[in-house]
Amino acid sequence: MKFFTTSLDYADFLRTTLPAWTILGDVHVISHSRDKATAAVCEEFGVTCHTTEAWFVHDAICNKGAAQTDIINQVAKAGETMGLFDADCYPIGVPPDDVASGVIFGCRRYKAMSKAELQGYLYGKPLPEIRVPISYRPHLIRGYFQLFRFEGDMKFGRYIHTTFSGCDLWFASLFPQNLYLPQETFHVIHLGQQARNWKGRITEEWK
Repeated sequence: MKFFTTSLDYADFLRTTLPAWTILGDVHVISHSRDKATAAVCEEFGVTCHTTEAWFVHDAICNKGAAQTDIINQVAKAGETMGLFDADCYPIGVPPDDVASGVIFGCRRYKAMSKAELQGYLYGKPLPEIRVPISYRPHLIRGYFQLFRFEGDMKFGRYIHTTFSGCDLWFASLFPQNLYLPQETFHVIHLGQQARNWKGRITEEWK
């Protein structure tokens, strides 16, 4: 199964999460040629790093959906199950590798503010769950993890999505069914603060 993630100035997170994702499948990172740190992490772990100028088309700040559309349609094969994940999310469990058309799956998400907290969770200490406010369309699967069948020539956002925000919900809305995987099957740990880097990286280094 193929997994795709985007990384612009997220190399510190990627160094923590990438080894865990590579256990689950064939990981592809979508970045930009200026991000040498992300390229170095990909080389360290033997993961393909794709670069694209689509991030900044039409004077966008960082159009995540456009970057995904450009690369994924070149790499993925129609009919295969694939996953999208955020580089600052650490996987727990194993997602299904065969899902039906017309369904997009997400998962529950918990928060670790340091490497020590993440390590503690892996050894059994609880972490707080990140819940979506009712006013934020919680029925739509968020882009921190999305699992679906790739149908070929798919669009992952529109050009009006000029930042990291919005493209994931637009993409999820294209599916007749939005479902969450059982927590015991698969969930993710979000590293650091969430909902801060919509217009580019501003949060402190992950440590």
